[in-house]
Amino acid sequence: MSGKLIEPKVITDLNNDPVALLPKGFTFNDERWDSIWAEYDKKGQSLTSEDLKRLFPDDPSLHVTPVIRTGSQTGNEFRPTPDSTAPSPDSANQSPDSTK
Repeated sequence: MSGKLIEPKVITDLNNDPVALLPKGFTFNDERWDSIWAEYDKKGQSLTSEDLKRLFPDDPSLHVTPVIRTGSQTGNEFRPTPDSTAPSPDSANQSPDSTK
C-alpha cells in the first residue's frame, strides 16, 4: 500500500475516531503509516495539518497556496465563464420582430 493518493483519505482508529485526514497527492507508504500512528499514540488525539507538515515537511501536497480573498464583487479576478442569461452576440443585432 504505497504511492500517491488519488483522493483524500481519512485514517480512523478501531473506534472510528479520526486519526488523520490525508490530502489528495499525499505520498503514502508503510513507513509513513507507522509515523502517523506513532504520532497519534503520542498525541492522543487526531493529527492536524500542522502535525502532518511537521512530520513530512517535504511533501508538496501538505503545502498549498493560500486563497487570497479580495472582497471584490466585480468578478474581474475570476475566470470568465459563459453566462446563460447574457444575450448572445447574434441576438444583439436582431430586432424583436425578426425572431417571429
